[in-house]
Amino acid sequence: MPAHIPVYSDENNLHYISVFVEESDGTFKRTQSEPLRLLRDNIDGISISQGNVISTKFDKNSRRWKTPTVSFHYGRPQSIYQFLREKIAANRYYVFTKPNLSGRIIQFSLHELRLKPSISQQKLKLLKEKYVEALELWTAEQYKIHQQQKKAAGGGIKARQQRLLEKKKQALQKLKDSHHRPGTVQQRAEDFIRYDNLSIAIPENLPVRQNPKKSPLSIFRPRKSKKLTESVERERDNQAYQRFIIKLE
Repeated sequence: MPAHIPVYSDENNLHYISVFVEESDGTFKRTQSEPLRLLRDNIDGISISQGNVISTKFDKNSRRWKTPTVSFHYGRPQSIYQFLREKIAANRYYVFTKPNLSGRIIQFSLHELRLKPSISQQKLKLLKEKYVEALELWTAEQYKIHQQQKKAAGGGIKARQQRLLEKKKQALQKLKDSHHRPGTVQQRAEDFIRYDNLSIAIPENLPVRQNPKKSPLSIFRPRKSKKLTESVERERDNQAYQRFIIKLE
């Protein structure tokens, strides 16, 4: 299959991109195809030269491919189809320019196509479709396989994103539930000993009463001194003893 090459030219400040085809003698001939003619107002120009492409018959090095070879300044030599496929996948459009003085065209200079910042997404999509279709970067079968692989890769990414989103939702729901759930205060069991009028301890099998744990603020409350506590207990014991003696008399 002959290689289709997009060639850029600037004529009176009008941007033209025509398609050249490699002939059997190794030269490039111009065709009547201008795929981006209706989108030329969205083109801002081209970059400086970033490499070149040479015809298959005039390439001095032996290649694994049978198409023109692109020598990219920022990478290794590649088949023109492989090069353009990789760049179009990254939404980068490359075109070529022909030499000014030439009879038989056997090579072109490589440039990146610059688009205006105001171009809409719809026009970008249309430009990409026209670009791919005019250059026949994929045959019908290859393009179908490429789209299937692209959808499969996108589906895998979307599935992983969906799983991560579900996990985040579950974690957020647990956090909300823990905040709305009534607070569970740690409680402790205390055994109480009741004293009769004579201050005699009578143990009873009283039911265990659950008291909430004291607030941390209680730590900072003033505590009674040890001496004052001992004096109160001593006075209480004396009173109980006096009442006990009176009753015995």
